Amino acid sequence: IQWLRPDKIIPQEWIDNVRQSWAVFRDPNPNDVLQGALGDCWFITALSVLAEQPEYLMRVLVTKQFSSEGIYCVRLCKGRKRVLIDKL
Repeated sequence: IQWLRPDKIIPQEWIDNVRQSWAVFRDPNPNDVLQGALGDCWFITALSVLAEQPEYLMRVLVTKQFSSEGIYCVRLCKGRKRVLIDKL
């Protein structure tokens, strides 16, 4: 198994065609959350539930602004430990 960053797995032309403005902090909608190729439906479902209640989403997302580095601080429920998500 080799660890690769998402930008090394996804072809650049796909990324160029899908670029959208950062919308998490405008009107979050459960339909904005889409599952990709990873088997992470449990996490995607939790994000969709949070999108139903933006005030809860704002409590979970510690980083409130777009990060050009792609690093976001997220407060998870288990043990209240903060986790960095690299290249979300």
